[in-house]
Amino acid sequence: MGLFDKKECSICGAKIGLLGNKKLKDGNMCKDCAGKLSVWFQDRSDSTVAEIQNQLGVRKAYADLLAKSFNVSRAYGEFGCILIDEIYGNFVALPDTSDSFFGDAKVVTSIDQIRDKNPDVIMFNQVAGVDVNVTVTSREEKQTVDGKQVSYNPRHMIYMAQFSVTIRLKGHPFIKTMTVPLNNGAIQIRNMGERLVTEYKDTVRAMLTGYMGREFEIENQRAFYNSNSLKDLILRTEYNLPDYAYGFKVDRISNWKQIQEYQYYLAMAEEIKSVLENR
Repeated sequence: MGLFDKKECSICGAKIGLLGNKKLKDGNMCKDCAGKLSVWFQDRSDSTVAEIQNQLGVRKAYADLLAKSFNVSRAYGEFGCILIDEIYGNFVALPDTSDSFFGDAKVVTSIDQIRDKNPDVIMFNQVAGVDVNVTVTSREEKQTVDGKQVSYNPRHMIYMAQFSVTIRLKGHPFIKTMTVPLNNGAIQIRNMGERLVTEYKDTVRAMLTGYMGREFEIENQRAFYNSNSLKDLILRTEYNLPDYAYGFKVDRISNWKQIQEYQYYLAMAEEIKSVLENR
C-alpha cells in the first residue's frame, strides 16, 4: 500500500481523504463519523473501533429519546446551555449554542433549538459533583495627562468576570466532565483601587439569599429560570451590599448594575450545582 493511498473508515467504510483521517487506537475514522461523536468526548485517539461504534449507538438512542419526550423544567446559560427535565430525571448540556464559528450564541429554552446538535442525555444519578468556576481577569484604565497615559490615584481597574460550571460524571461510557460557560461576554466591573477579597467571598450563599428589597430587572434574563429560582431574590437585591462584596467596592453610579449581574450569574451557577447534586 502506497504512502498516499486512501484509507477506509473503520466505522462506515467510506474512503478517507488525504487530510481527513481521524486515527483510532485500532483503526481509522472519517471526519463525517467524527462529527457524530459527543462534543464532550476527549479520548478519540485512545478509543477502539468497538468503543466508537458503541458511542454512536448510544448517541442514536439519545436522539430517539429526545425526539419522543424531553420536558424542560429549568434552562440555564446564554453561551453554553443546560436544559433540565425534572420529570424524567435527566438533562442535556452544550458548551456553545452558536450556529457557526462566527455565529452569535443564543439563549436556549427549548430542546427544539438544539435538537440538530444531538446533545447527550445525562441522568441525574450519573453526576458525581458540580464545580462553580468564576474567572476574573483585569486591565488598568488610564487617563491622558500632557499627552501621556498615566494612572489614576487610586488606580482605576476594570475586572472582567466569566462564569461556568464543570459537571463531573461517574459511570458514563464516554464522558468524564462537561464545562459549560454561562455568560456571553465578560461582565466588566469598574473598581477604584485594587480588588480586595474579603470574608464575604466565603459566605456567597448567605448573601445571595439574604437580601430582599425593591425590584430590579436585568434585561432578557427571566427566561432562564422558573418561579422557584434564586432569580427572584437576586433581581430584588437592594443597593446595600457591603463594600468589597465579591471583592469589588460597591458604587451606585459606576458599577452597581454590573455587580448585580455578577450576583445573577453566580446565583445561576450555584443553583445548577444545587439542582444537579441534590437529585
